[in-house]
Amino acid sequence: MISYLRSMRLFKSLLLTLLVVGTLNSCKKDEPTEEVKNLPEVTTKPVSNIGMTKAECGGVIISDGGLDITQRGVCWSTQPNPTIADSFTSDDAGTGEFKSVMTNLDYRTKYYVRAYAKNKDGIAYGLQMEFTTIPPMVGAEYGGGIIAYILQSFDDGYSEDSISGIVVSLDSIKKSCYWGSIDKFVFRTSEEIGSGLSNTNKILEEYNDYESAAGLCSRISIDGYDDWFLPSLFELREIESGLRRELEILNLGQLIWSSTQTEYVTNARVIEVGSESNELMAQKNMPNLCAIPARYFAIPKK
Repeated sequence: MISYLRSMRLFKSLLLTLLVVGTLNSCKKDEPTEEVKNLPEVTTKPVSNIGMTKAECGGVIISDGGLDITQRGVCWSTQPNPTIADSFTSDDAGTGEFKSVMTNLDYRTKYYVRAYAKNKDGIAYGLQMEFTTIPPMVGAEYGGGIIAYILQSFDDGYSEDSISGIVVSLDSIKKSCYWGSIDKFVFRTSEEIGSGLSNTNKILEEYNDYESAAGLCSRISIDGYDDWFLPSLFELREIESGLRRELEILNLGQLIWSSTQTEYVTNARVIEVGSESNELMAQKNMPNLCAIPARYFAIPKK
């Protein structure tokens, strides 16, 4: 009898063990397996050519994760760890090195940027870089050209609330152009800073000649900016002073027209790169002088 009871206890214990093992195995089969993500691997290149409103960056796709790269670029923000939910570029697809240009940045602002790469399984990001855009200054790219002069407190149009001045397009310099015919006098042109646009309009009203120096400048459109003009004498003098090295590199070898008429009906004021004289003049129908397109800009102060 005792032997029988022991056998029954052993049988129940064995049966219970089998039931527990079976239940555990059943639970394991029901547990979902974690999906393996084959994400790309990307590194972020150093930031370069930092300007007021744009900068260059990029990255290198080290691995595509075994899947095609469908999108790549950089993303940036004023907050750390930017993602493509922030500002971003899309620079084609594929592996290898790529270059990105960040635009519409605010001047004198700290940004965070990192490269990204996307494949079917998701998005991977490279290490974060930091950079700070430059403040408005002579020589900085802005508003369709480069800043040539920043208004001072003694200039007409100066404001405590903004940074304003003159932008020029050296890439759009007009060579071998004339000012106008020598039989018409353009009244009330000024030599002062802030008068170039008004002078240009007066010249065009008098001559209606869009092949003249003033006309050629007024016809320019760059990056959506179409308010270009022929600078006045003092504006042109500040342009030449601020960008003398750039103008010397261009080696124009010619006098440059201002929009200022002299007291003589036949002449207009000109400057020569490297000369400090404000008394130079040229006959208005001379066809072999240069014209530098300019426009005004104003940016709220921070």
